[in-house]
Amino acid sequence: MATSSSLPPLIGGKFEMAWIVAQWVLMYKHPFKVVEQEGFNNLLKYGKPSWEKISLFTRKNDCHKVYEMEKKRLKAVLKNIDRISLTTDLWNSSNQKLEYMLPHRKLILDFKTRWNSTYKMLATALKFQRVFPRYIQRDQHFTSCPLDEDWDKIERVCEILKVSNVATNIISGSEYPTSNRFLAELCKVKVLLDKHAKDENEFVRTMVRKMKGKFDKYWGECNLLISIAAVLDPRCKMRVLDYVFPKIYGNLEAWAHSTTVRDVLYKLYREYVVESQSSIVRHMPTPGQVRGSGSGSGSGSRSGKNANADSSGWSNLMNYVGIIETIAPEKSELDSYLEDPCYKCEVDHEAFDALKWWQTNSLKYSVLCKVAHDIVVVPITTVASEATFSVGSRVIDNYRS
Repeated sequence: MATSSSLPPLIGGKFEMAWIVAQWVLMYKHPFKVVEQEGFNNLLKYGKPSWEKISLFTRKNDCHKVYEMEKKRLKAVLKNIDRISLTTDLWNSSNQKLEYMLPHRKLILDFKTRWNSTYKMLATALKFQRVFPRYIQRDQHFTSCPLDEDWDKIERVCEILKVSNVATNIISGSEYPTSNRFLAELCKVKVLLDKHAKDENEFVRTMVRKMKGKFDKYWGECNLLISIAAVLDPRCKMRVLDYVFPKIYGNLEAWAHSTTVRDVLYKLYREYVVESQSSIVRHMPTPGQVRGSGSGSGSGSRSGKNANADSSGWSNLMNYVGIIETIAPEKSELDSYLEDPCYKCEVDHEAFDALKWWQTNSLKYSVLCKVAHDIVVVPITTVASEATFSVGSRVIDNYRS
């Protein structure tokens, strides 16, 4: 505990008041909110007119700094001592809180129908693993202290739930496209389930096999929308299928699913090409509408002549070129996109926006850009992130039934 010998040096003829207040709070175990009381601040301001009121959170941080300084000082004193006998009431004090010297950390309880709250509860409890045995000395009614085997189960369960928690948060995002990112997260969950389905711990193995059974049943069929959206991410293209499909479906089915995705993507692209050509032809002016737009002797017109006679040779040539140019060349935009190297993201991958990339490259991929916009923009889930974590049933009141 801080003593008068550990006061800071004089600063401008006065002790540093903030430091002294922190020591006073620790010495007499005052609640941190005492520093916000009006009477306390009036007293300090009378002794030091320059004193300004500080929040309890600032004072709590000051107290933690004093504690760390005193701890280092005590370690230095005891460095060369072999044996020592200490008595302390740190854990048995009637007004001492468990998290007093653990700022911003406290135990939380879960909500039974929200599995993510269970994960957060267990993950937080792991940080207090060494505290639970000491709590028995403080509270004689505390009889549910986890055993070593219980902590082992908690660690294994948290490892599984953490991956699911991260994946759910990513696909539930609303400020960025999610369809192109889902397949990679799905693969990570699949790999984790396959790994722990053979876990040496029977408790974990039984739990994971039930999860894996539902996963394989739901994702047994290849989802074309999710797969095409992943291919339309310029950072991976078809590489994503080469990496993900063998892990999800096995090597035998992976090739068949990859071929199906590629064929459907080309079919979808051709439909967009046809639509684009039809749109250009519909908006293309007729020879009569461009009459007189050419140059030379052929640009003149005479009354009583039909449209073909009135149009110039140049305008007829331009109409022909316009129609031919709308026909897909031998090497399509999709061919070029898949053959070009994958885009190397110079920024954080988490901050990459696939839609912005396609917008930037719309001149190079005028048709494929439309495909990407219509596919990537589709959200993977329309369920609110809070509801994603819930395993409870949806309740509809009388006004919405």
